[in-house]
Amino acid sequence: MESDPAIQEVLVLEAIYSGPEEVVVLAKARPSPKLQIDELGRAMDELDRKIREALPFVADVFIDVTGAPQKG
Repeated sequence: MESDPAIQEVLVLEAIYSGPEEVVVLAKARPSPKLQIDELGRAMDELDRKIREALPFVADVFIDVTGAPQKG
């Protein structure tokens, strides 16, 4: 996930075993600031697909996208 160009930073990444050979992936990430909102949606769908393709036992993927930290 960290190597994906759509992700600037992974803040939290957890895997929960929900059954035999079934995993739920939960992540909180900062997207690349270069992405527009429509690009972000497509990038998160693509990331979901890549995770499921690489790890067929993953049942669900939940990615919470958060903005840049507030300065000041």
